[in-house]
Amino acid sequence: MAGDPAALSRFAAEMDGVLQRCSTQPSTSRGQLPAALASSPASPSSSEDGADGSSSGGLITNPQSSQSPVLPAGRGQPRRSGRSMRRASGLSAPSAESTRRRVSARHMDAAASGSGISRAVSVQSVSVPSQLEPESESSVEDSLPVPARKSLGGKCRQKRSSRKRAKRKRDDTSSSHSGVAAVRIWMVGHSIVHWAGVEARQFGLGPGLGLPPHVQVSWLTRRGMLWPEFLPLMRRQLGVERPPTAIVIQLGENDLVSMDCLSLRTAILGDLDVLRAMVPTAKIFWSKFLQRRVWRGSRCPDATEKARKRINSAVSKKIFELGGDVIAHPGIRFQDASLFRDDGVHLSASGNKEWLGAVVAKLRSWLGL
Repeated sequence: MAGDPAALSRFAAEMDGVLQRCSTQPSTSRGQLPAALASSPASPSSSEDGADGSSSGGLITNPQSSQSPVLPAGRGQPRRSGRSMRRASGLSAPSAESTRRRVSARHMDAAASGSGISRAVSVQSVSVPSQLEPESESSVEDSLPVPARKSLGGKCRQKRSSRKRAKRKRDDTSSSHSGVAAVRIWMVGHSIVHWAGVEARQFGLGPGLGLPPHVQVSWLTRRGMLWPEFLPLMRRQLGVERPPTAIVIQLGENDLVSMDCLSLRTAILGDLDVLRAMVPTAKIFWSKFLQRRVWRGSRCPDATEKARKRINSAVSKKIFELGGDVIAHPGIRFQDASLFRDDGVHLSASGNKEWLGAVVAKLRSWLGL
């Protein structure tokens, strides 16, 4: 060829064509690289920024169409607790960066090998674990069920029951140094019993009526109390205290005006049977209806006085049948105005002293004092 000028000219023409083609279209020794990778094979930012999509012999996927939609955090994945989600969010960023580097390295190796037509794939199309955003984490935590607040009703009931047990224990252990068993006496009634308890403190008897220390006296009174309130009061008190040893009842005079004699007598006798079933071992003391100088609301005071005597007689007989005893008050007579207050109903100081004397005498006789 060195001695043939025609061959040298043809070779020069072919080289000029090859150089011209090389200047217009880049090529490799083993295959053609896509324009997107040939322009900057080592920089993954070219595919992220987007290529022009024109190349001879290479198949370029549109970066916009190749991007797979990123699902919202938490959709299609099992719900995790806040701690595991925060742990995942802290590890997701390094794993995404390492994944991008591995994908770029694989594409560069495939382009260098030149085996077949290389496909330029956008790194954004590779599914990588998405970093959880603060909004998604807070939304998951907000969706978790709120633990129910513990009710304090059980603790309150326990405290009440413990106080009741402590009171019963004090009642059981409250006895004299000689070891005598405790005696519990309930004083039940309306204003007569209420003011008698007040006067007992002033007289020096105290709430225990001057009885020995092993005798405990409870005053269950309400001013204006009526007979229908008797059994409900007994049921409530039995739920708080142990059954009493004795019950002193002064109640029913306020019902003489509002109820007829037969109805009131029947109600009292029936309730006494119920009381005996409730406290079968208690001693029942019936304090007879007292006389009054004025029967408020009565159209015929003489008829009211007759009804008082009849009911006293019938109830006294019933009390003896039930194993109880009757407390009479012969010293309280309506003719003696000094025993009553100005209203003619309530007892004066001397009247309360007379009433307490009769009650305490009967209790001392029963206790053997």
